[in-house]
Amino acid sequence: MQLDPESLSVRDLYQWMIHTLVPRPIAWVSSLVKPPRVRGSPVAYECRLDRVVRLAEGPAAGNAVFGRIVAIHVEDATLGVDGFPDPARLDLIARLGGESYARLGERFTLPRPA
Repeated sequence: MQLDPESLSVRDLYQWMIHTLVPRPIAWVSSLVKPPRVRGSPVAYECRLDRVVRLAEGPAAGNAVFGRIVAIHVEDATLGVDGFPDPARLDLIARLGGESYARLGERFTLPRPA
């Protein structure tokens, strides 16, 4: 099933997340943390909480949550010839905030300054 986040409400997206976090074969169990990985995700990070930074006070305020990556799981099919994940082989979706998402558009390279 291909997920189209634009067609889902926040409630439906939450339900999708809950239903994909069902017990799975040993290959989908996290190796260093308790929460299982999302089934069907070609790349998964296992993280431990580092810190939570309160950004403001009040009902519209938010927090920045920082974690330390302790394990990374990558499906071989997503790797390029160099052994690193190839963005062209991933159907990337970015969460922008609220109910807004974006798909990866045009890719380009930008040389790093010397």
